[in-house]
Amino acid sequence: MAKKSSKGSGAGKVFVGFLLGVAGAAGAGYAWLHYGGSQTPFGGKLPSMPAGLTGESSGSDHSGDPSKTPVESTKRTPPFGTSEDVFEGGAHVYRARCASCHGTPGHDATLGGHSLPASPQLWKKGKGGVIGVSVKDPSDIYAQIAHGRHKPGMASFASTLPDTQIWQVALLLKNAGTELPDPVMSILEGK
Repeated sequence: MAKKSSKGSGAGKVFVGFLLGVAGAAGAGYAWLHYGGSQTPFGGKLPSMPAGLTGESSGSDHSGDPSKTPVESTKRTPPFGTSEDVFEGGAHVYRARCASCHGTPGHDATLGGHSLPASPQLWKKGKGGVIGVSVKDPSDIYAQIAHGRHKPGMASFASTLPDTQIWQVALLLKNAGTELPDPVMSILEGK
């Protein structure tokens, strides 16, 4: 009489190995996307993991809170003032690069509501009646655009937009709570 082997069948082992391989690949793919190993569909690199979580020292002032944008150690001053031309330039860039996630005046974003957490609508009144980021210093708005945010996963635009365009958008958003010239509103509304 032949002895039965206590080992499982070869097909069962292959199946278990296959499942472990798929799970490992899925986990690696998630980590690669989540921690900044890919490009966004808009051409910007996803922000890297915040220094507060990696144990590295970045020299940025975000107090260990990964949801805050790393701010440059010294506040930068916009290289130009506000004008209709500056707002128009900012509106063109905002419409092309920001509106799909952050909306436009009177229109919610098409993609922003699908991110976790949802991307803020920058043209609506929020807490305390403040519109978007209009109470922030322009250099802080600039830093968020240039360096991105870990949550909700906003891309960094420093490598895809010139400094001038980042400043134009920052100054436009700083003034989102004011009455903007009609040509600027037309650009934002897609007219």
